[in-house]
Amino acid sequence: MGRNRDYYDDESPIIAFGELVFNIMMLNVLWLMCSLPIVTVGASTAALNYTCIKLRKDEDEGVVRMFFRSLSANIRQGTILSTGLIIILIILTAFLFQSLGNMMAGKALYVFISILVVLALFAWMLIFTYIFMVLARFDNTIPRTVTN
Repeated sequence: MGRNRDYYDDESPIIAFGELVFNIMMLNVLWLMCSLPIVTVGASTAALNYTCIKLRKDEDEGVVRMFFRSLSANIRQGTILSTGLIIILIILTAFLFQSLGNMMAGKALYVFISILVVLALFAWMLIFTYIFMVLARFDNTIPRTVTN
């Protein structure tokens, strides 16, 4: 009755998959904890992207260590960028509610304005996602990161 010990080897696909799932779960918990103060959502998103890049390249130094190293390196720029983007989100959302209210009141011009605001919100989501990937990947100033 021999047991196949290949499944319990450190290099087996089952163990590698389990480590990957655990690392992703750990990254999600770290991102959530560090994003609770809303202004740090940018820095924690950049740290999440940095850690995922390092995991993909098999440069694993420990998920928690890589995450917090990147978080501390990007905290200033990430906080400034996310604060600016949150202010833009608040302005666009308020404008959308105002234009929807005017549209419901029967003003036909606000249908077009509401569509434009929804498109601007969609562009905001793309920028929010992409800007922190650039911040995680490259070492730039804030204006250079926004330009890229």
